[in-house]
Amino acid sequence: MSKLFLNLTTVAAVGLLLAAPAVACNYPVAPRVPNGETAEDKQMLEAQSSVRAYLSAAEAYLACLENMQTESGEPLPPRQAEINVARYNAMVEEMHRVSDEYNIAVRIFKARNP
Repeated sequence: MSKLFLNLTTVAAVGLLLAAPAVACNYPVAPRVPNGETAEDKQMLEAQSSVRAYLSAAEAYLACLENMQTESGEPLPPRQAEINVARYNAMVEEMHRVSDEYNIAVRIFKARNP
């Protein structure tokens, strides 16, 4: 029974060690971009501020993931490295999506309010 407990404890500890780096980096929440066809000036200015703050937080998240790769001086376990690459790529894709969505809203807004 004690050998089983030791094995389960070891598995749990390894799981925590692999999950710990993921907790260290805070994935930012994308802001809501208003509809350029119906938004008012104030909403567009707030969106601009929110998008800039989001992109800044996203850059910090990417830097955090990069730091995880080099911080310990040893390579990450292969599975954790794969997870970090997937998280990095997902963040970059989301940053592009939010930027594109905001830029489209701005173009529509400006066309409506010359």
